[in-house]
Amino acid sequence: MSRDTLLVIVVGIAVINGMINAPAHLLMLSTASGWYPASLLPLTPTLLQYFSSLIISTGTLMISGIPAAIFERINGQEEATSGSMRVWIAAAAALTMPALLNLT
Repeated sequence: MSRDTLLVIVVGIAVINGMINAPAHLLMLSTASGWYPASLLPLTPTLLQYFSSLIISTGTLMISGIPAAIFERINGQEEATSGSMRVWIAAAAALTMPALLNLT
């Protein structure tokens, strides 16, 4: 698979985690006064849910990229390869797994 396809898979996994990760949503909702731009946007449940999902998805992308970056540095790679992208997918899937297990 190409790197672009693998990147789309990583982003898809992160979006799934942002949509269904209930414990992370509870954390985001309880700390909303610290991160929500209430002076710019009205505080509605829909916007609060949207922004918390966006933050969780972005955090999943960032945190799951750390093992891929370490993998690249250990192997002396200058840019991302399909191997490091697969490490990124595995890390994102590992972060999403608890959310998927809570669905049942």
